[in-house]
Amino acid sequence: MAKGRPRRYQGLRITSFYLPIEYLDLLDKLRELAERDGISLSEKIVDAIKEYVEVHYPGNPQTSLDPIIKPDATKPLRLQALFDAKELESVIEKLRSAENSLYRGTLVDKGKKLVLKLSKANIRLNDERIDALIEEFLNLL
Repeated sequence: MAKGRPRRYQGLRITSFYLPIEYLDLLDKLRELAERDGISLSEKIVDAIKEYVEVHYPGNPQTSLDPIIKPDATKPLRLQALFDAKELESVIEKLRSAENSLYRGTLVDKGKKLVLKLSKANIRLNDERIDALIEEFLNLL
């Protein structure tokens, strides 16, 4: 009894995929490379897939923001409010030291914008410290 070629793999699975017509020349080049290497087109495709997976698996290593944001959807808002509150504290401090300066008008305008942002954010956050900071700014006017 004649033996066939020894099997390299335990089993095979036929898989098909779509190739746009624009890439047919790429397929011809791949066939040519496989022929030069003395392997089948299927083996060349498997080699390319293995090479790609070795380089790219398991994918993008960056952490998704979904697990961070979803448990408490106010976290990004709270963080922005924290930065705005720090900036408003700075404006209040500068306003106290620049009572009759030309710079006062600029500080007041900046403070008003921050108060507006913080007021909107605090509708959802209900933070007493933000309320106190806004009150402090308004008393300086």
